[in-house]
Amino acid sequence: MRYFILVILFLLHLWVETSAQISLLKNIELPKSVLEIEYAPDGKTFAVLHANKQIHLFNSENFNNVAILDDKGEGDVSIAYSPDGNYILAGSWDKTIKLWDLSKNKIIRRYYGHTQAARCVSFNVQGNLIVSAGWDLDIRFWYVPTGLNLKNLSGHTQCVRSLAFSPDGTKLATGGYDQLLKLWDIANGKEIFSVKTSSFPIEVLAFSPDGSMIATAGLENAVKIWNATNGTLIKVLKGHTDAVFALAFSPDGKYLASGGNDNIIHIWNVSKGTSDFQLKGHTQGIRSLAFRPDGKQLASGAVDKMVKIWNVSALNIQPIEQQKVSLQYQNPTQISINSPPQNPYISTKRVLPVSFEIINPQYNLVQLFLNKVEYTRMINGNKEVVKPISIKINTNKNIEINYEIYLDYEKSEIQLIAFKPNSNDFVLSPELLVTYFDVEQFSQETDLKIVVLNVKKYADKKLSADMIKDQPEKWISLLQMQEQKLFKSVTVRNLTDRELTEYKIRQVLDSIVDVKNQNSMILIAINGYIVQDVSNQKFYLLLPEATIKDINQHMFPLDYIAKTILKTKATAGLFINLSNKTSKLPDNWQLADDELLNRYFDKELTARKGVFYLSINHIQPVPMFNLLANSLHPNNDMDKNGIIDLSEMSAFLNQLAKIQSLQRPSFIPLYKK
Repeated sequence: MRYFILVILFLLHLWVETSAQISLLKNIELPKSVLEIEYAPDGKTFAVLHANKQIHLFNSENFNNVAILDDKGEGDVSIAYSPDGNYILAGSWDKTIKLWDLSKNKIIRRYYGHTQAARCVSFNVQGNLIVSAGWDLDIRFWYVPTGLNLKNLSGHTQCVRSLAFSPDGTKLATGGYDQLLKLWDIANGKEIFSVKTSSFPIEVLAFSPDGSMIATAGLENAVKIWNATNGTLIKVLKGHTDAVFALAFSPDGKYLASGGNDNIIHIWNVSKGTSDFQLKGHTQGIRSLAFRPDGKQLASGAVDKMVKIWNVSALNIQPIEQQKVSLQYQNPTQISINSPPQNPYISTKRVLPVSFEIINPQYNLVQLFLNKVEYTRMINGNKEVVKPISIKINTNKNIEINYEIYLDYEKSEIQLIAFKPNSNDFVLSPELLVTYFDVEQFSQETDLKIVVLNVKKYADKKLSADMIKDQPEKWISLLQMQEQKLFKSVTVRNLTDRELTEYKIRQVLDSIVDVKNQNSMILIAINGYIVQDVSNQKFYLLLPEATIKDINQHMFPLDYIAKTILKTKATAGLFINLSNKTSKLPDNWQLADDELLNRYFDKELTARKGVFYLSINHIQPVPMFNLLANSLHPNNDMDKNGIIDLSEMSAFLNQLAKIQSLQRPSFIPLYKK
């Protein structure tokens, strides 16, 4: 009798266990076929990628659609959440990898390098690296903040269809249409094992939560489980009648969900190798499966445009507690740049010497990157990684490493990475931003045209009494010396007091508008009283014939100068002296406020590139042209590139007076040493 009761109890337990209910919580219809589903690490939301070129985000409790990510591009083929859930990575048909910031629902970075679409993407557990692979066969690792393509792995001979980091982040599993499952050591980039899984392409793979197993599936209708240490086959799970495209381990690793073209979701007991549950409901092929991190839900997506959320609480999943990993989106900047002396830097030479200093000598495996990829050059017909010209331990016991970098591009981003041997740990330098300036080409193409509006004295002695004498001849002479040196030609129109009439100034400025050569540079320099009409807030240059009684009869509107700068196709700008002071203006007039005038020109000139503006002010009148001449002294070449540009000139002037300036572009060359 006792034996009979034990048998009954056992059968009852078995019945309860096998009849545990998995119920359908929610059906969500998408515009087109579902390609991939991913839960956020905290489980509060999940992302659905579908064939309508959009990513939909849903709340996992009430299933409301909380956001739609759509860049109106060619569409994506794979997605992954960052470890903190703040970002989504998307591999796109346009061959780029896109990083979405979910706080803004905007793309904040693109990663370039693939020559065909990336079919699979993932973050590492620290969040500072991403990996992508696809049709071009390259497995690419990228540094998240800057988009550096840190390393590439190769070995597959056909499309890499699926990949997964091991839970500890030290290894990467990849599988593809060449039927091969490969496991890689990320630190040294070496292949740990490679096994042929079947005679059919691999469509999907997954790491178990404890990292001990890798599951693969594809067109052979079976699911296979492999030893993640040596690549030996552990189990073959048979039950599907068509190709399998989706796999997901439960968070405790006890179950494995699979789905494919037979429209059935199998939930396998991993240890027993049995299909404990078969979930039906999809009417076309299943393409993605994902367990919520707490193990309470299973999401499935299929070609039938449906996402189904299943309540799997009956499985009593207890997620494995993964070792806490410190998220490190930004690696430490422990490499300094000793030369060039400035960053950003303008180089006038094609070959740029760059010197780095690695603060911690434990990081001694270095890679130099130019424009996000490892720096290589063609040597004897072969592409080779460029090596340093010297490496030494300096007096600070740090590693000093020197390169010569060929600037083949107008703009270059240079960055050094140093790895700790046998580790994924690395440090990096700041990004060195270098612009190459071709002095020879510039000097052959660029004409400098100077217009000087310099009021030497006013007809009204009361106005002249407060004026400081300022002679532009030295400054003009220095710029004229740049003919056939920095500029093709230098022409000067230095108007005398007699010529400083509204008619003559308009005539000269109108001739500037006719300059059609975009390579020309026009510089207008103004010295005199700059006044403002209180009634309409407009700005004027007070002309020499002005008197206090008829001041409004002899002035020139500065808005005409702004319009002239906007109309010409040349790079054009204005130097203006606001330090001249007088207290003898009529009631409706005041001296121009430099802040207001600067805002005025900033607003007026914002419509075009190739403009610059510089105003000089001081509590006492200062001779602007004398200061401008002194600013061209060779010692003011702060970046030591042989050219004094507007930024360096402004830096010098800013030590002597109050400077307001704007410039587009950022580099305006004015004087070659």
